[in-house]
Amino acid sequence: MLKHILLSLSVLTLLQACGGDSDGDDGPRGSKSSAPVSARFGGNENARSLLLAKDAQSFGSAVPTEQADNGAMVRIGSKTLSGARQTLDIAGDAHFALGRWVKGTLTRDNETVTLQGKDHESYHYIVYNRLAALPLEGQLKCKSVAATTPTSASDTQRKVGLPSGSANVSFDANGAAVQGTLQLNSGNDSASVSLSTKIQDPTSMSVTGRMFANGPGAAVVLANQGDAVPGLVVGYRVHLPGGEPYIGVARFVCSRK
Repeated sequence: MLKHILLSLSVLTLLQACGGDSDGDDGPRGSKSSAPVSARFGGNENARSLLLAKDAQSFGSAVPTEQADNGAMVRIGSKTLSGARQTLDIAGDAHFALGRWVKGTLTRDNETVTLQGKDHESYHYIVYNRLAALPLEGQLKCKSVAATTPTSASDTQRKVGLPSGSANVSFDANGAAVQGTLQLNSGNDSASVSLSTKIQDPTSMSVTGRMFANGPGAAVVLANQGDAVPGLVVGYRVHLPGGEPYIGVARFVCSRK
């Protein structure tokens, strides 16, 4: 069954940043990644977010946003990361920003959580701008270009590489039909999750499988890429052989077929 949840998406110009958030009073730098953040996220009243952790998830408005000099988000709506903070897997451009909060004081709503630099306690985030309208026709091909490192709920998790995925999107008067998969690899083991879903509202997120019930599934939303062609934002939970669930977020760039 599909659940439809308010949210949207954005475009992107690939980028995956140099490691940890060390702006101002931030902590030490983290892991390396492939390319620098190309621009600050241009958030406005249409900014939306998806935040995933081992025992929490939230989605909705990202207003207001605040970003450190290296591209790490330090405020996403009602959620802030302060103190000796560290953010890994930083990526983004003017249309999206993603990363993984691993250290600092996380304040969300009326709750405060102390993150101590442990991967399995990570909060994966992606922010983007809501899509104004769905195209009425056309076909897109999409591929993953930025993602956080997947993490599990256990501090003895296996080493897992960055996810990879591809999707096709077809538009008609009934909305957008998404067909695709996202795959994780760990040594000789691999697992994938389907991204196939129907999106009928430009402001809605489709949640498939048992994404928010500790089972495999995905949250898929179309987002603004800065032009007439939308992109994809994906949050996921994948179970590797042996039953280990891994979570993360990813950004797909799309182009016309």
